[in-house]
Amino acid sequence: YTLKGFGVEIWEPRFTYHGFRYAAISGLPNQQQPDVVSVVVGSALPSVGSFSCDNQVINQIQQLIVWGQRSNLMSVPTDCDQRDERKGWMGDSALSVSEAMFNFGGQSFFANWLEDIRDAQLNPLDSHTAGSVPDTVPHTFGSYPADPAWGTAYPTVALHMLLHYNDTDVVGDHYPNLQAWIGFLQSQYNTTGFAKFYSNYGDWVPPPVTWGSGGFGPMPPSSLISSYSFLNDLRSMEKIANMLGKQSDAAAYHQLLEDLRGPFNQAFYVAPQSGKPATYGNPNGDGLQSSVACALDLGVVDDQTIPATLLSDLALNRGGNWSSTGLHLATGIVGTKCMFPALSGLGYTATGVTILQDTTYPSFGFMATNPLEPATTVWELWDSPYEGPGMNSRNHIMFGSVGSWFYEVLAGITPLEAGFSTVRIHPRGLVAGLGAVDATVATPHGTVSVSGSVKTQKSVRRAASSSQVLTVQVEVPVNVRAVVALPKPSGAASGTSPIVYEGQGSERSLVFKAGKFVPGVAGIVSGIHVDKAGEFGAVEFEVGSGLYHFEISSA
Repeated sequence: YTLKGFGVEIWEPRFTYHGFRYAAISGLPNQQQPDVVSVVVGSALPSVGSFSCDNQVINQIQQLIVWGQRSNLMSVPTDCDQRDERKGWMGDSALSVSEAMFNFGGQSFFANWLEDIRDAQLNPLDSHTAGSVPDTVPHTFGSYPADPAWGTAYPTVALHMLLHYNDTDVVGDHYPNLQAWIGFLQSQYNTTGFAKFYSNYGDWVPPPVTWGSGGFGPMPPSSLISSYSFLNDLRSMEKIANMLGKQSDAAAYHQLLEDLRGPFNQAFYVAPQSGKPATYGNPNGDGLQSSVACALDLGVVDDQTIPATLLSDLALNRGGNWSSTGLHLATGIVGTKCMFPALSGLGYTATGVTILQDTTYPSFGFMATNPLEPATTVWELWDSPYEGPGMNSRNHIMFGSVGSWFYEVLAGITPLEAGFSTVRIHPRGLVAGLGAVDATVATPHGTVSVSGSVKTQKSVRRAASSSQVLTVQVEVPVNVRAVVALPKPSGAASGTSPIVYEGQGSERSLVFKAGKFVPGVAGIVSGIHVDKAGEFGAVEFEVGSGLYHFEISSA
């Protein structure tokens, strides 16, 4: 924009918007300081969630995600807020919707987005196979039919509309169209099987070994990523059908998923050979992390050596600019989304925390803290500062999928039933290397919150030893039932039952000891000792609405 040079002038675009970090203003007389205000624009979604912990790198990552997500909620969930794209890419929405709903109130926004997807599916002027959906909605770019890892946005968004808002009216209305998408995928599978299942993009943008090489790192078979997405959609549809009261449909989706476990393994499981361990995907190990993470996330892995294969690869030094120490992701956008739930499912949440705390290349921490260009939003490429100006967005939300893991695993807030009517609170971050976690989520019933910390105290019985004490404050809103799982303090011996108190000061009451629930505190219905190893060991309480202060220590 060129100023006319006199009077008061105000310039503000009306028909476009710009994503930027810096603005250059030149030509002002006498080095005059301009009066400039940057206006944040976007759909009016309120902030409904917060997450923090005692690790500042992870807190920075959370801020990258929140700011990146906020600037990519513009009428439709966009992939980026700059360049000539700014489109409703389905893949980005599928990856980030859970995180988005934890951080922002998106019921109306995503209801509208579902309507846009259905409009595209039913558009008679846009030639496509019946039941399929496009890569972008509205369809202005990309393929039609969508890559399965992009089209998965339709059932994924619908599922989270139920989990977060219990919006049965909207999702029920879309149910026949969701079934049509599944029917389309099933017809593709019936034609090709899994090994040749169609794909457009695969596990997009894994990190290259060398900065600025202009390419991606090794990728898993694209058909594996597409097959994973199809099976994950079946899993989503089973949950959707159950929450809509369609139990016979749920049973059918469950059975189909079970029936396809074998074919998936036949197509992608790689048995040990020539001294190489068992894996999934490519026999040469390309894309191993994503292949294994997807299989673990689906729950189809039968070979008990597979987790060790994954952990070994996370520690692999690949040369080039790859850090020679620590644990690092070699995953694209789908593998990254699967990785953290897969690790937690194995009881390796601490491994996920270690990955997130790292600040060497490639890592989220590198994005946030590198000296060349510390990020303020999530990048599109793991090595963005070293790549050219082409496909290299500094604000791309697709890698922000890890944000939901912050809430659901580190802080442990997970909806068990539609609309958070039943919630599980299990702050596993407290036994995974974090000293404190805090999170709040506004639900249809009110605020769910958890605030936990770890402290070390000297043993009364043995002067030379010490033990951990976990303090966890939980808030449960009215008309919500919660399962509160208090992690067993690190170092607690297997088979030993912790001691739990509730309350503060003179109101402090014993609620669990010697493996037995001690009734008497209002709101706490029952308690059991879950005697499992590692982070799965816990004392679980069923509670009603209220504010609770728990303290758990070794017996």
